[in-house]
Amino acid sequence: MQRETLCYCGNTVTHDFPEKIDVSQERGTIDAILDGSFLQISCDKCGEILKPDFPILLENVPSPLGPLSMDYFPEPDRVRYLSGKLSSVSDRVVIGYPELREKVLIFKSLLDDRVVEILKFLLWEKAETTESLTIMMEECTDEQLSFYIYGLKEKEVGVTSLPMDIYQKVFDTLQDRMQNEVYAQITEAPYISINKISLEEGEES
Repeated sequence: MQRETLCYCGNTVTHDFPEKIDVSQERGTIDAILDGSFLQISCDKCGEILKPDFPILLENVPSPLGPLSMDYFPEPDRVRYLSGKLSSVSDRVVIGYPELREKVLIFKSLLDDRVVEILKFLLWEKAETTESLTIMMEECTDEQLSFYIYGLKEKEVGVTSLPMDIYQKVFDTLQDRMQNEVYAQITEAPYISINKISLEEGEES
């Protein structure tokens, strides 16, 4: 699909932007998402690297649950989606590039995204303030999961880790935990995310 992106130099760059990508056929897609080069283009006038942001459907995304379909929506679409003005029939929804990268990292690490979001909620609950707080999984090793926490202090990023046995404990009790109203909301597909809870918190305050 032909798209136009305005460069900082004032030049309008015309480029092909796919409406959907079959990840099983485009095998470099996962690595490109993780390293930030996914769908980057360069200005044909000044050479500036640009990152246009449009909705896209990813098909056959590898996960521990098998190949999944995933709708990516740009950050400006967040309120439209959460208010029901934008819908999806895909297995998963992610909103904004950080969520896309995190979701792909979770699946590449062979983790259950529902468990990861519950762990993020547990960290979120322990924070002194939850206003404007964002928690993202950044790394997975055999021993631990590492998370970046944005919003604790201005211009600083907090880093915390949880041992993998905590992940396993939540995984083993997942079905019981999902009887809890908050956990059920967080883990309800297709948008499995703590951000559904944190948005409501911000609206109430």
